[in-house]
Amino acid sequence: MGVTLYRPGGNHLRRGIKCEAKVFDSHGFKTYLENGWFISPEDCQEPEKELTEVEIRDQAKTLKIKNWYNKSIDKLKAEIAACQQT
Repeated sequence: MGVTLYRPGGNHLRRGIKCEAKVFDSHGFKTYLENGWFISPEDCQEPEKELTEVEIRDQAKTLKIKNWYNKSIDKLKAEIAACQQT
């Protein structure tokens, strides 16, 4: 019986996530998990990189958020997230 496992990267798009999918024999299941393969594409997502203050301000400037230079980083993060959802 075969088991489909996923790994970050690759050029396949599964559930909106770029990953590599491969079917393995079920006998070495634990070994494959220890070697960097995951059960679902959601598990192999790379963690989001924390932006620096300068990058956040540059992004706010690019999105043309009013008074981006006077706002706190927390407020800018919230406004950037709101802009990206729409």
